[in-house]
Amino acid sequence: SFSDGVFLDGVIDVQPESQLSPSGTGALTIAIADGDGNFSETEELVKVTSNCLISGQAAIDPVSPVPITGQSTITYTATGCEGDDVITATLTGSTNSASGTSSVAPLTANAISFESAEPALIVLKGTGGGTGRQESSTVSFVVVDSDNNPVPGINIEFALSTSIGGLTLGNDTDSSDSEGRVSTTVFSGNVATVVRVFARIVDGDVSTTSDVLVVSTGLP
Repeated sequence: SFSDGVFLDGVIDVQPESQLSPSGTGALTIAIADGDGNFSETEELVKVTSNCLISGQAAIDPVSPVPITGQSTITYTATGCEGDDVITATLTGSTNSASGTSSVAPLTANAISFESAEPALIVLKGTGGGTGRQESSTVSFVVVDSDNNPVPGINIEFALSTSIGGLTLGNDTDSSDSEGRVSTTVFSGNVATVVRVFARIVDGDVSTTSDVLVVSTGLP
């Protein structure tokens, strides 16, 4: 890159210099100089790589390899990357390269919301087996950050609003997947009732409640 007209060999100009938000977009300025330290007048292809780009947790526009004549600024967008991501630009057909580091702020869970209960009606324990007569239901929630982006790897605790008749949970905890989803299974008891599932972010004072799940005989 160039700084005040001086070519800085091996250095990509990465902006912002401060931390990038978890889903934020930064700028990478890459310059190619000739033997005299001036902007190159020929178009060259530059391969841009990083661990986050390789894993799909970041993206650049235009995509690599990037055609550059003299100097070009490309966008870098975090899509799940966290921490320091060392970005390397290599001139195709040579070993000449430059690098820079984008520091991405960690994902923070700000909210958890109920997604679904499938099915929303289950039958008494020991009476299932027919069409539409399940004795368990999968209850799912979604964890998101302040920008409504899914947050993976967040530990969630589950609890039932009642355990009457022997209602139980298949799992008391779960960790959100790459889409921010967590789930637990509710197993029916031997008493007809309504029940809700409470979900709480373990490392934060954030919780939510599912819609009503009905435990019934299944008969009209």
